[in-house]
Amino acid sequence: MRWCGIHEGFSVRGQMNANGRHSSSSNTNVNLETNSNNLIFIQMKTGIELIAIERQEQIEKHGISLAEDTESNKECELSQVAIAMLKKETSYVDFPYNWRNRPFMPDVVKMMNKEYKERLIIAGALIAAEIDRLNSEKN
Repeated sequence: MRWCGIHEGFSVRGQMNANGRHSSSSNTNVNLETNSNNLIFIQMKTGIELIAIERQEQIEKHGISLAEDTESNKECELSQVAIAMLKKETSYVDFPYNWRNRPFMPDVVKMMNKEYKERLIIAGALIAAEIDRLNSEKN
């Protein structure tokens, strides 16, 4: 079933699966559900939901593991990058020195150029990664 929803000037489009769930990409900002009358309900995802999705993408889509985070970010670089992402305007020099020379630096530049809200979501996911790294050091 195709769907189109409008809520207070907010328009979304996509595909519903057989269970009445939204089936487009995971990083969309809305949850969609249908009831028995096939009415579509649109609910904005919460900040914590968006951060959890971003963290999962870091792990699954970008292949960043806890082991890699633990080995490569011993000087709290993840939280330093999160701080850089929180700035309304950020630049290359806001990132830790050892991140500037990594092969994934083009991805970091791509992150820097995202809209402020997206950078907040990424920062939240990086903070979660830093907490996971610190927890793994204790074990």
